[in-house]
Amino acid sequence: MQITILGYVLIPIGFFFFVTNTTILYTLTIFFIPFTASSVINFSNGFGLQPTNFFFMLLLMRECLLILKNKKFRFNKANNTYFLLIGLFLFSIILSLLMPAIISGSLTVINIETGLLTFHKFSTNNLTQTLYVLYGCLLAIYIAHKNSLSLNNLLLSIRTYIIAGLFTSFWGILQWVLYYFGVPYPDFLFNNSINEAAKGYLQTLSTEINRISSVTVEPSALAQFLLTVLPISILGLFTKKYLLHEKIIKISIISIIITIFLSTSSSGYIGLIFSILLLSFMIVFVLKAFNVRFFIRFVLFITTVIFIYRYNTGFQYIIEQSLLNKSQSYSAQDRLSSVLIAKKYFIDYPILGIGWGSVTSHDLFFKILANSGLVGLLSFLSFNLLVLINSYKKVIKIKRVQNIFFLDFMNLSIFSSLIILLFLFSFTGFPYNFSHYWFLVGCLISVLNMKNTNNIEVRVK
Repeated sequence: MQITILGYVLIPIGFFFFVTNTTILYTLTIFFIPFTASSVINFSNGFGLQPTNFFFMLLLMRECLLILKNKKFRFNKANNTYFLLIGLFLFSIILSLLMPAIISGSLTVINIETGLLTFHKFSTNNLTQTLYVLYGCLLAIYIAHKNSLSLNNLLLSIRTYIIAGLFTSFWGILQWVLYYFGVPYPDFLFNNSINEAAKGYLQTLSTEINRISSVTVEPSALAQFLLTVLPISILGLFTKKYLLHEKIIKISIISIIITIFLSTSSSGYIGLIFSILLLSFMIVFVLKAFNVRFFIRFVLFITTVIFIYRYNTGFQYIIEQSLLNKSQSYSAQDRLSSVLIAKKYFIDYPILGIGWGSVTSHDLFFKILANSGLVGLLSFLSFNLLVLINSYKKVIKIKRVQNIFFLDFMNLSIFSSLIILLFLFSFTGFPYNFSHYWFLVGCLISVLNMKNTNNIEVRVK
């Protein structure tokens, strides 16, 4: 076990606020959500404890102590159905762990940890991957519970999330600047995890261009996180529901788009195109905010991208290597192969799969099906669809941008972010060990169940 430089800073801060201020502890939990390449403690088995995991564990312990001390627990009963369905998904994951014992060596699989073909048996990886899901479910439930009790808590959550996105994009741009001028990148600060999967900052594009991962494990994870912040900022700009100062919101939008381009992530580029189309639909048909100025800005943006691609050979090379030629690369073939293998495991073991944490598949559905079967997929879809359908019912009730309530804006923004994220999951996989998905689910549940706040307006001084 080794405490990192970041750990020497954050661990004392965590324990200090554990004693003095749980609100700041909660804020730190959210701010460090994108820091998936960071670790406060590295363990000899290759596991790095992320800052957000560390702060949330302290937060849970503190909340449990307060419940024991006060002998009461305040909760919003409207959340119960959502929590029950999330719990059923977790139960299905735990239930699937019976499968490695049932199969007991009668099946050969590619070991996730070693990459070698081995007889399938229960391993520590099945347990650790299940613990990641347990953590995510607890995070979603806690965020939904906390935010549904107070609008101020929800504001704090989303504002902190935007600031985290702003910092992440700035750090990514700084990383590119350092690479461009040949200055050593200080990876020991935020890219210090012992986990080999967290070394995305070392990746290059065709050995010529350094890829940007900022504080995340890899460029695609960076783009994925930033794309969940983008709808909140853009829709806030159009509805004039500024969670931060208007200039900060505009800077966040510009810096996020620049960082996604610099990431050279094919999923990031596809996700950005999908986000532009989805948000344009929301602005024009839901908010009915279409005007000449919006149309001109949209056309100028598209024209600028096309112009740069046409006349800038460097940009042209990046797009072709990361997107247009990706389908012919080994990476694309490897991803497709993982999906086909997962499909085979599901066909052979359709009810509970072959056990959670047993198969890697670069898609959403067959990853869940192969690891936890139809039971796992149906339980996953149950709470996601319930959240999305109830959220959509509120979206279609929006009349126009001029008279939108604050909670309607929050619902529309988080709904859009979650749709974008699930779209990305469909062809990249389900990164349940990252916190941004669970954060969005928790926030959207809290928005749906917050009472009597439609007449509240939030202003930023």
